[in-house]
Amino acid sequence: ALDATDKKHLPKYLLMENVTALTHSKNAFALKAWIDKLESLGYKNDIGILNAGDFGSSQARRRAFMISSLGKEVLLPTGNKKPSALKEVLDENPTSHDFMPALDKYDSTEFKLTPSNINKAKLLEYSSFNSEAYVYDKEYTGPTLTASGANSRIKFLHDDKIRKLNAREAYQYMGFAKEDFEKVDSLNFLNETKMIYTCGNSISVEVLMEIFKGV
Repeated sequence: ALDATDKKHLPKYLLMENVTALTHSKNAFALKAWIDKLESLGYKNDIGILNAGDFGSSQARRRAFMISSLGKEVLLPTGNKKPSALKEVLDENPTSHDFMPALDKYDSTEFKLTPSNINKAKLLEYSSFNSEAYVYDKEYTGPTLTASGANSRIKFLHDDKIRKLNAREAYQYMGFAKEDFEKVDSLNFLNETKMIYTCGNSISVEVLMEIFKGV
């Protein structure tokens, strides 16, 4: 147990972010145990699901957040903006490296608009994994970027050709500035795939900015 002296060294704010499965019933016991522990230390906690698209992002990204504070209670923000289109973060002049010509031969379903403002079609006879076979309409919001798996290779139509999100675009997709990407790229430390991986593991800058306004 912490005594009064130890508690003086606790951080004033804690921020947790995770996939929405954290709030599912199978994780309820562990989550409650963590919240109870924080409350025993004097923290007030607010937990909820935030979608980056509701904060003006080009990405429909639903994640569980919890803000914990000592002293005054801090509440998570409510996003009330319209999501941007995927095209807002895309390079105007993509390179040949960004295109996937091997996929152009596949027929696809008609595009279908989801409640998250994502417009997507499915390549036929390309992959048994639905998410791998999806191609997105850049005029609408894009899907969640992940560190690995199919959604680390987000595919969309560009002048009737299929291309993928590159690393520069992935940084902007997460809300970072072009200059942020250029700083990382100049280090020559991470390749294209690894840079996209770090973005998929990141947190939407648009959401973070709104959370920080409340503290």
